[in-house]
Amino acid sequence: MNFKSAALIDQFNHDYTTTLRLLQINPSDIFESNQYYQTYMRKIKDNNILQAIQQYSFGKALSLGDTMDYVSQMFALKLAAQPYAPSNSNRSDKREQREKKGQQQVNNITTETTTDINALSSRLHRPTGVPKCFACDALDHIIHDCPLKVQWDQYRSQNRTETSGNA
Repeated sequence: MNFKSAALIDQFNHDYTTTLRLLQINPSDIFESNQYYQTYMRKIKDNNILQAIQQYSFGKALSLGDTMDYVSQMFALKLAAQPYAPSNSNRSDKREQREKKGQQQVNNITTETTTDINALSSRLHRPTGVPKCFACDALDHIIHDCPLKVQWDQYRSQNRTETSGNA
């Protein structure tokens, strides 16, 4: 089992247990000599976890249920012990692409600056003007309240039928 999170291990254990219960087999009744126990153990690819299970079994006889719980804990500990390190492989390349170096000259004074191409502008959207009616261009109302709305709707429906007839 090569899992990226403890939740995936628990999901696999749940699926395996559910399958065994469909066969009317209780995981706590299966011991190391059983084929289902050995099938489960073959799914584990991590040698460190296999050795830990083997050492744990020296102390007491393990059932499949105990082994599943122990494997789940071991994988969770292994994943928790790994430090999180984001990949730095392309970070410097992306930063160099995003930054634009150049010389700027203003009034015979030369400065060398680094500007960020993807910098956010202080204004995020274009300013909208005063709302006006599309039908009559009046500023005191919008098309929903316009007295010419009926004619506007007829005009638009004619345009739709003409464009759909040409297509």
